Amino acid sequence: MSFSKVLEYIKNGNFAEAKTEIYTLLENEAIKDKDVDTVYNYYNENKSPYVGYILYKILCSKNRYFESYNIYMELMKMQVKKKDITFRDVVEGASDDDIVKICKDIIKRLDEDGIVQSLLISEVIDIIIPRLWENKKEEKYDLISQIAQKMWFGDLKNTQCLYEFAYSCSKNDSELAKKLYLKLIESEPANSKALNQIGLIYEKNNDMKSAQKYYKKAFDICADNDEYRQNLERIYLATR
Repeated sequence: MSFSKVLEYIKNGNFAEAKTEIYTLLENEAIKDKDVDTVYNYYNENKSPYVGYILYKILCSKNRYFESYNIYMELMKMQVKKKDITFRDVVEGASDDDIVKICKDIIKRLDEDGIVQSLLISEVIDIIIPRLWENKKEEKYDLISQIAQKMWFGDLKNTQCLYEFAYSCSKNDSELAKKLYLKLIESEPANSKALNQIGLIYEKNNDMKSAQKYYKKAFDICADNDEYRQNLERIYLATR
């Protein structure tokens, strides 16, 4: 099967056949860079979601992950069902630098795009934030915090990454961090890390009674944790 046949399928609207043959070509690593450019041009001319699917798979196979991300975001803005593709194709293959670049672009889009935030969380944010969290650079906290601060809390509270958002926000937006920790504790009352972290926020804000309450809850759940014990002892001495 040649790539020219795939293009013929696309131009005739036979997208199912085109997709099948593309997968075969991808498995055989038979797609050349000039073929990618041809599909790019055709997609830019008509913005067909079906061609977008095909282009996304090709770009991922070529390790062109930032471009893949851009196509995925365009498909998401179309609010069409995306069968056979997932944003994990980008996140699992991209480098740490790619992930940082994508997150910076997400921040920019939140300022400029009319994208549906609930879709952004379920399809992109909840997939990329855990990967960014693995990054060793301190920059990650600022990026995660910026994303949180630009989103509606009504949508943000539904993320699967509440702890990562709350911890990152605690460095520069303690009120948002507190709201996120409380939402997390509501669904995970035995999350000792979240209980301890919100205790730190209350202590920092000189609300010693609330700090002691949450430190004690964290310690009661995990009494062998030295940090929890030290925090509880310190707050107990401060309130005597």
